[in-house]
Amino acid sequence: METIEVGSVFVETWGYDQSNVDCYVVVRTTPKMVALKPCGTTHFGDQVTPDPSNIFEWGPYCRVGKPNANGEVMKRLSSGWRAEAWLNMTSYSGAHLWEGRSYYETPAGMGH
Repeated sequence: METIEVGSVFVETWGYDQSNVDCYVVVRTTPKMVALKPCGTTHFGDQVTPDPSNIFEWGPYCRVGKPNANGEVMKRLSSGWRAEAWLNMTSYSGAHLWEGRSYYETPAGMGH
């Protein structure tokens, strides 16, 4: 499994009848876990690219866990497909390390 460093970006894609993309920056690591904060994205049509320079705090509703006193959500690292780093975000979604590319997201008004 890859070495995860502070500043690494994880991308979560999820949705039933639509595609959603959420992105997170690693702000702290332990041997088996990472601390995450959400980061912004840039949009070009239906393509979304993580913007790790735009880290923000969790809103009042955080669907991926309860933020700790530092405003971080802790997630356990596991090995995904081909032994790549993987985070189980919810019962219906997971996140993988950003591959430096953009991702498809259902455009606003088309299922969101």
